[in-house]
Amino acid sequence: MTLKFGRAVIETPLKQGLKWPEELSDYIQSDNGKDEQILLPIQFLKINHNIAIWSAPLELFCEISNEIREKSPFPYTFYYGYTNGWLGYMLTEEEYKLGGYEPSVSPYVPSADKSLKEAVLSHMNGELKGM
Repeated sequence: MTLKFGRAVIETPLKQGLKWPEELSDYIQSDNGKDEQILLPIQFLKINHNIAIWSAPLELFCEISNEIREKSPFPYTFYYGYTNGWLGYMLTEEEYKLGGYEPSVSPYVPSADKSLKEAVLSHMNGELKGM
């Protein structure tokens, strides 16, 4: 069995009007108080050549992880959430339009799901696949 590990940090804007907790200051980047970016750590594990596991300190709507799994270059792709902490809910952009509880408490902008999917798939198709 061969195990390979990878890591990526995705930057995504903090939703306007929210204050980031001081306890999580390692996960925010600010340009003089403007354009604050959440630094979202993503971990990867490749087992042999056909299994990919990725994880994030998030609660994801299943549509996000399902789309990544469907587009993954690995036949077996799994997501694990709540890993190494919790940095909030990440919704689909469509879910923001419906309103409800999660959009009011999520620190992410509506387009964050697209950024996450692109970054995870890029890492899987590039660095992780090439390991």
